[in-house]
This record gives sequence, C-alpha cells and structure tokens, in this order.
Amino acid sequence: MCLWYVLQENLNDVVVAWNSHRIRPSTNERVPHGRPMVMHNMPALNGVRDYKHHVDSRQIDICNRECIFRRCPCDSTVYELCEMYVSELQLAQPSSAVDARLLYKTLRNCIRHDLLSGR
Repeated sequence: MCLWYVLQENLNDVVVAWNSHRIRPSTNERVPHGRPMVMHNMPALNGVRDYKHHVDSRQIDICNRECIFRRCPCDSTVYELCEMYVSELQLAQPSSAVDARLLYKTLRNCIRHDLLSGR
C-alpha cells in the first residue's frame, strides 16, 4: 500500500493550476505576463527567445533504460507488511489526501501495536 500516488495527484493539480493561471502585467516592463504554459510553449508571443532545445528520442530512450524507476519509495519489507494489513483489515485505497492520512495513521498504529506486542 503506497500512498505516494495521492501526493503525486495533488502535485499534478498544483502544476495545472500554476501553469494555467494568469500573471498580471507588472510595472516592470521587462517582466513578461500571461499564462506560464502559453509563455513557455510560445515565447515569441512575448517577444522573447525560445531557449528550448530539441533532444533526440534515442538519448531519451538511453536515459530511460539506465534509470531505475521505483514503484514505491518505501522499504520493500514495510511495503509488504502494509499490504498485509490492508488485506487483513479490508482497507480501501485512499482517494484523497485526508483518506491517505487516515490510512497512514491506521497502518502506523498496526505496525506499532505489533512491535510492542512482540509479534
């Protein structure tokens, strides 16, 4: 049971909100204004140079092969133990940050109880 996906969903929401909000014009005329997503993808609209650099897809493939993508950043033993508790207690996958926090507290309490009772 990994709770990181709930955090990632919240971060994705922040990215969308931040990149689509409108930056007001400033009294400093050198500061661009508009929506960050548009300013990044179409810099010419603001009269600025496009600094993006094309990367060959083969280079991306090489990086992907050399990287290790972890499904969950937690310890594998802790992960398996939490999966066991979720199964035994028939706990649901969290759908919000509040649910994830409650599940985390439940799992933490289960682990603490087992550690203190010497299981």
